[in-house]
Amino acid sequence: LRFGTLDEATRLRVNDVLSESQRLDKRISRLLNFSKVSSQPLEPFELKPVIDQAVHEVKPRLDERGLRVQVSVPAEPLVIHGHRERMVQSIIELLSNAMEHMTGSGCVRVSGRREGGPKPHAIIDVIDEGTGIPERIRERVFDLFFTSKAEGHGIGLASVKRSVEFHGGEIRVVPRTERGAHFEIKLPLA
Repeated sequence: LRFGTLDEATRLRVNDVLSESQRLDKRISRLLNFSKVSSQPLEPFELKPVIDQAVHEVKPRLDERGLRVQVSVPAEPLVIHGHRERMVQSIIELLSNAMEHMTGSGCVRVSGRREGGPKPHAIIDVIDEGTGIPERIRERVFDLFFTSKAEGHGIGLASVKRSVEFHGGEIRVVPRTERGAHFEIKLPLA
């Protein structure tokens, strides 16, 4: 490819092989990171920059598909204690999942908020306008290797669940009356 000596058909095929190799490399890296989450150092971090970074990383792919993203996070700092990069990756995974289940135009909404009570929590909502999650599989979407996608591997949502639980939180699918899916992450505030 670098030398530019390939005919068009071969160049396209080599690009396909490279693209698929990179995709598989990312999947394998995520699977390996799935088992390493507890070995990373803990630190306090704010939720807003984490959400902003995740959206920034996924935005070119959303734009490419004609999808919009809306972010809503309060001005007050929501500080979580844990692995900043793991939370960024978890939100990226939810955004990617939303994108894969949306056709045509639409919007993905990501929000952060504080939930009071004796033990205050930060709530992260990722809501899309895609095909939604049938009730019969809602309980299984976080199972390792369970997938409803033809080319899925069942690693993404399982790794999100593991990361959230490591942070002392929980993730759930919120039933919707409208079209689309709604994932809610609940994390203890530092």
